[in-house]
Amino acid sequence: MKIFINVKQLGKRKDAIGRKEFLIETVPATTAELIVAVVIRQVQEYNERLDQNDLLKYLADAEIEEKATSGKVSFGVNYNGLPADAEKAVRNAL
Repeated sequence: MKIFINVKQLGKRKDAIGRKEFLIETVPATTAELIVAVVIRQVQEYNERLDQNDLLKYLADAEIEEKATSGKVSFGVNYNGLPADAEKAVRNAL
């Protein structure tokens, strides 16, 4: 099932809300099931990004400007390299 969720960017000084598309396996019957499905998908995406080995990471001018408006210009790298725990993330979200 394809759903769209409005997501606020954490740490943004402005109210930067973007529409994000999610693909979930089943139709959730409750709000809690929807939250669990979205959190699990987000953890999967995060952990997949950890596995990617970018040899040359750079920021385009537009990305630098966008990040500068939020107050932090970074590569978005997880320097500790630890994968997210899906169960813990679900508990926190609920």
